Amino acid sequence: MQGIVQMARGMSLETVAEFVENMDLARKVRSPGVEYAQGYAYGKPEPLEEILRALQEEETGRGIRFEFDF
Repeated sequence: MQGIVQMARGMSLETVAEFVENMDLARKVRSPGVEYAQGYAYGKPEPLEEILRALQEEETGRGIRFEFDF
């Protein structure tokens, strides 16, 4: 993974780790310098309507806020 991160930096690109399924793995991909990650550790696929509703509730103070500690 370190080699891919170094190559991406040399090309002025950012990196994305996919299939990050838990926070332990999220910490591991962040340590060599991966900028972004996606996967079940951050949320499971949901219909767009549910995501928009949750965001609206968060704006009004009724939603759940997610915090990730790396």
